[in-house]
Amino acid sequence: LFNNFHTFIIKFVYYKGKYVKTNNYDITFKAITQLYNRGYEEFIFISEDLDTSITRIERKNGFIDAIQSIGANSNIIKVESQTSYIELSKELMKYINISKKVAIFAAHDKILQKVFRASKYIGWDIPNQVGIIGFDNWNWTIYASPSVTTIDQPTYQEGKHATKLLIDMIENRDSVLDSAVFDCNIAWKESTNL
Repeated sequence: LFNNFHTFIIKFVYYKGKYVKTNNYDITFKAITQLYNRGYEEFIFISEDLDTSITRIERKNGFIDAIQSIGANSNIIKVESQTSYIELSKELMKYINISKKVAIFAAHDKILQKVFRASKYIGWDIPNQVGIIGFDNWNWTIYASPSVTTIDQPTYQEGKHATKLLIDMIENRDSVLDSAVFDCNIAWKESTNL
């Protein structure tokens, strides 16, 4: 019932009219479930602006529902945009017990960078003590050591579809395009060892 309730809210309350988005809820749920199936025992969701961004709300809800589905321990951490990676490292150490295999899920690219830097600063063995996964495959994630697992969004396809919808609206045409939900992909890399 809880899963269906979140899905209902996401699909029918937040989005009115025509929209273009990605499957934030579903891909987050899938990522957490796959990490659990591969041996991760505890999970941390970390983000700025947890309740003001619809995409982050969807990601948080996908995280919560996945955790409830698998029955794992978890924490949700909200940080401020001005939080440094050193401050974040102190916050993370309050929640991470390295005797368990912990996955940190960064809800967006800016926080993913800080999580990675904080984990390196602390000296955690990534991915053997702490796994890291987050949204947005920026170039640094490929070249980092270890490389960072990311959820890739099809931004080009989203933008193209949204542009066509917008032009139709500006020109007062009935668009032949419908709203669209694009699928994200998980680019598994060394930071989760999957």
